[in-house]
Amino acid sequence: MNDTTISSELPNLILAQTPVLLASLGGLIVALRLRRKAPAASLWAAGAFALGIVTCVLVGLGQAVRSDATTHFIAPVLRAVTYVLLLIGMYAGRPGLSATPASPAESVWQNVASTIRARPGLFSLFLAPAVSVFLVVVITATLVTFILPESFVSTARIKLTSIPPNATGATSRQGTTDIFDPRFMQNECEVIQSEGILGKAIDDLDLNKEWGKKYASGDRLKTSESMALLRARIDVRPVRNTSVIEIRSYSEKPEEAAKIANSLALAYRDHWSHAVTDAFPPGGLGVDIIDHAVPGKSPIRPNKPLNIALGVVIGLVMGLLVGAGAWWVGLQAGKKPGAQPRSGAPGREQFEPYHV
Repeated sequence: MNDTTISSELPNLILAQTPVLLASLGGLIVALRLRRKAPAASLWAAGAFALGIVTCVLVGLGQAVRSDATTHFIAPVLRAVTYVLLLIGMYAGRPGLSATPASPAESVWQNVASTIRARPGLFSLFLAPAVSVFLVVVITATLVTFILPESFVSTARIKLTSIPPNATGATSRQGTTDIFDPRFMQNECEVIQSEGILGKAIDDLDLNKEWGKKYASGDRLKTSESMALLRARIDVRPVRNTSVIEIRSYSEKPEEAAKIANSLALAYRDHWSHAVTDAFPPGGLGVDIIDHAVPGKSPIRPNKPLNIALGVVIGLVMGLLVGAGAWWVGLQAGKKPGAQPRSGAPGREQFEPYHV
């Protein structure tokens, strides 16, 4: 996606995430304000709402760069983790059945610190799985990112203008006007992806032979097979509120992507140069190639920095969750019935340290 498209779509992306972002921010503030009344519940709720804010940011970035993995896989996973954290917070905040008059209230961090001091083994029980899960996720995301095949994109831009007929019925370039009819623009995008235009590009580039070497062990592909491959590798769309159409082509080779986009633009221009003049627009359609496609310098897929950053974020979240779960299990095991409390300060129950 070029800078112009990102800047035009960014306000809509921000507006779409604003309600969830504001709700998560409000929930985080409320959870932090209630940390003294319900330390355990507020801790889990604060983590859930903080993760909700991170998810909103990742969804916005994923939509801006058109990352399908972020939008359709990573974001739903993080939302599911957010709901789990909220459920844990509700469970942790339930009133105890055998609650005794408590000593002076402590913050959640003081409770955690005192528990760690009383049971040194619990810290190792938290740290080992947390670090292990974090490293596994980050290393896996990095390896998959570098193993995935690279894809380059090239974009050709064409401008459509309406050519009015003159007094003699012939057409002239003088007095041309831009076309702002959205239906007509969308219709022409479909024309570019029609069999006539695609077939012309396939013949010009001899894709049956070139792709036969790549996908059919040297055997020449049928035109229908090459057309199916070509349709999966192009993206044609009108630029909003303009008479410009963008033709994007994707390929493992940057030179091939540029050739395909330029060939489609030329084939479409030739199509309208021989079209009848009684169609819409009345005098004819002028097709100007305003930007020729050039080979991309860097691949757009996979987005290595984004994928590795997402791997770090997901690894951190999953590591903390697994470590917290292991810590909680160890804590409950140390409180199992029959555990003999050690002598200590009056009114304060102490258990034997749980060793890993």
